[in-house]
Amino acid sequence: MSLSLKLLLLAVFVFSMILMGSNLKKRRKKILFFGDSITEFGTRPGGYISFISEFIRDADLVEKVEIINGGKAGDKVYDLSLRLQQDVLNREPKVVVLFIGVNDIWHKQKHGTGTSLQTFIEFYESLLHQMQNAGIKMVACTPAIIGESSTQNEYEWKELSEYAAAIKQAASHFDVPVVDLHAAFKNYYAEKNVENIDEGVLTTDGVHLNVAGNKVVAEEIWKLLKHFI
Repeated sequence: MSLSLKLLLLAVFVFSMILMGSNLKKRRKKILFFGDSITEFGTRPGGYISFISEFIRDADLVEKVEIINGGKAGDKVYDLSLRLQQDVLNREPKVVVLFIGVNDIWHKQKHGTGTSLQTFIEFYESLLHQMQNAGIKMVACTPAIIGESSTQNEYEWKELSEYAAAIKQAASHFDVPVVDLHAAFKNYYAEKNVENIDEGVLTTDGVHLNVAGNKVVAEEIWKLLKHFI
């Protein structure tokens, strides 16, 4: 066999491998996580997206899924609407996990900003509408927690319940399943935070999740997300 023929065969082989890899990537289902700092940090070790990636590996689904992190620290629902086209629609995901709302409530007390419930609903429904029109399947998540003590954060928990109810109602209009993380966290505290500690159980500061909190979020989301893969 001549050298030129060997080089030609090698080139054909390399091209075939590249083409196969490209086709495999195209066949992988893009799952995009859209949210705030909890999501942005979610792909770090001990983050909730990292745990979900482990669940995907354990289920032998790695070759079927591509994970995309669309989280940005400090974001509220309005911020997501501003970057929806660039960070979500242009990436053409098959599934979006929408996890937003804690800053819309928390920043009212912390920074004097935030989002009223009615404004939150309007922007949230707009997000769902635009993604559904793009043919994207969605999983909606309620904001998890602000402060871990039920007695010290009665007002914040009341608002969380109201925003969670609004998310569930909006999602029902678009036939989108909901992961009620706020309910999951309250149930966890009722069983395992009997001393009513205000941080350090599932969070580092009452809002941002520690490893245990990220694991709870991941397990709750995975119960629904696995049916989309």
